[in-house]
Amino acid sequence: MAISGFRRFLADVSGAAAVEFALVLPMYLLMVLLLLEIGNYFWLRHTVDHVARETAREGITRTPWGIKWDGSEGAAEDYLKQYALDMLKTDSLKTERATASVDMNITDRIETVTVTYLYKPVVVPKALLPETTLTATATMDLQKP
Repeated sequence: MAISGFRRFLADVSGAAAVEFALVLPMYLLMVLLLLEIGNYFWLRHTVDHVARETAREGITRTPWGIKWDGSEGAAEDYLKQYALDMLKTDSLKTERATASVDMNITDRIETVTVTYLYKPVVVPKALLPETTLTATATMDLQKP
């Protein structure tokens, strides 16, 4: 009698879908959240690249005073650093996680802009996706006067 009761228990499929759903749901949610986080990472990566390129372009085209090689390039560098941080703020990014550096090489007349941003995962635990520093560099040749 005990064996037939056990066979009936094994043959009973009521509730099997609920058990399968309970087993699959955590993995499915983890996959969805991981996909969202990866999308966020690549959006940030693209944004940091874009800010570096646009800041370098700003330096060679629309610097308010023009770049003069008479020692005033420090003011241009400060302006471009602030320009990069303002662009990141426009894209709703936290500027306290960002740094921008501008190097104007007087001898070679090359402007190099480097933008870094500390990426912190939003929805996925840090054990699965650690913090990463995103870095983008753009180099432009400055026109000779």
